[in-house]
Amino acid sequence: MSATSQIEQAIGTHGLFKLRLRSAISTGRLEGSVATLGSHLNCPFGKWMDSPSVAPPTKASSQYAKVDLLHARFHVAAAKVAALAIAGKADEAKAALEADGEFAVVSAEFMTAMQARKGNIGALARPSAQLSRPVVLTELVG
Repeated sequence: MSATSQIEQAIGTHGLFKLRLRSAISTGRLEGSVATLGSHLNCPFGKWMDSPSVAPPTKASSQYAKVDLLHARFHVAAAKVAALAIAGKADEAKAALEADGEFAVVSAEFMTAMQARKGNIGALARPSAQLSRPVVLTELVG
């Protein structure tokens, strides 16, 4: 799959997170775990971004770094909303989804960066599929 296709698919998939989180808020249940949701390397886009499919020069670029950081922040923010939802703190979880809430702000930043980078981020990509590093949350939310 091309880099542009990966990004387009990621935009669609991550756009659906708000619906998934609203469902968790209304039911108090989450499909999967908060920890899995909180790691950007657990989704197909994160796996692709971290794989050898993306060439080292691309990974060294500021564009890549920005999208990777925003992607990680997106997953951390989603996990926070999910944790509130399953803890029965529906009002706090809903607030994070509002226009000025943490998830909404991070999501908008991530989606904007993805749209801006479409066609750029994988320009040096090469085919392969291998996973590597774990998420370090302290780097993302400190």
